[in-house]
Amino acid sequence: MQILVDLRGTGRSGALDCPAFHDGVGGYIARARRRALELGARRDSDGTGEAAEDVEDVLRALGAGQIDLYGDSYGTYAAQTFAYRHPERLRS
Repeated sequence: MQILVDLRGTGRSGALDCPAFHDGVGGYIARARRRALELGARRDSDGTGEAAEDVEDVLRALGAGQIDLYGDSYGTYAAQTFAYRHPERLRS
């Protein structure tokens, strides 16, 4: 069985649209601060740790045992976070 999970804030999981980041790379800190203020409390619930716990919740709901976890791009970091928090879940 293969399970694909959109991490929180991506894909079909309530993707964030940040107009401040559509153009250019300069002024990142000011743009990030502005976006954090716009998001309000939501900014604290869209982190990698929360995404890792979402994956665990999906696996628990499906009754899954150990898994082979794959992540690409940012998903490699998210997979490492998941592995750190739930090493007993991983076969590879």
